[in-house]
Amino acid sequence: MKKQITKKILLELSEIPNVSLICKKLSISRQTFYRWKKENPEFNKAVDESLEYGIESISDLAESKLIENI
Repeated sequence: MKKQITKKILLELSEIPNVSLICKKLSISRQTFYRWKKENPEFNKAVDESLEYGIESISDLAESKLIENI
């Protein structure tokens, strides 16, 4: 697992919390992504944190747009 690609994965997931989309964008298979998660506990934890941050960001954005339109 290359550190450069894992950093890109984490950055992308914090912006767009969609594993399939990010894997496609970075030209890695989902199987490889999940194997890396399974083999590396630090990467696994970082992925979970990035996904959580990304989901919260999207939820905040959606909520603000809803309030704006009310």
